[in-house]
Amino acid sequence: MKPSQEIAYYFILSLLAAFVVILCLVLIFFCRKKPVESEESLPAARISAQWYPSTDIDAATDGFNHRRIIGTGRLGTVYAAVLPSDQKPVAVKRIHPSLVLSNACLGFSSMLKTLSLAQHPNVVPILGFSQAPGERIIVMEFVSAVSLDYYLHENSDGASSVLDWSRRLRIAAGRLEDLNTCMEGWHQKLFMDVLRHQMFY
Repeated sequence: MKPSQEIAYYFILSLLAAFVVILCLVLIFFCRKKPVESEESLPAARISAQWYPSTDIDAATDGFNHRRIIGTGRLGTVYAAVLPSDQKPVAVKRIHPSLVLSNACLGFSSMLKTLSLAQHPNVVPILGFSQAPGERIIVMEFVSAVSLDYYLHENSDGASSVLDWSRRLRIAAGRLEDLNTCMEGWHQKLFMDVLRHQMFY
């Protein structure tokens, strides 16, 4: 080997060695373990909806007493209830029987478990569910607020609507932003019931 070839050979070997050392340092830097955060700084993990026995739901609503009705809609009737297990006030939505029979094969429990993981400040959390032949029930957190429907239309005290059109448009734009936020990250289509009497402020 000529002296000039020998110098070139050692020069290439030294460059290759330097490259390997730099590559090792980069890998060590990016692959090292990051410190674990304390439990206080981690967000609370959301637990999916739990199953409640039909007897508990029946006892909590006093046998679905008409005096406990706090709302009705296309999907079903909502009852105020207190669960016997933890004495916590909840809203119990009893799905209309005609809807239960027409959608009997849809995975009710798996759908509610998935939906219950959604977290947004403007979405009422789903706590649990109950199902029996011909019966589907959704247990939600109780929200004591006045519905948007109350503000949009003539109030029970005879006063006209308290919302002007600029405020209505801001609410509509905010509602669209909320729906967009809820839909981000979901890879499947969800069909939501977005009636104005089911929005609370």
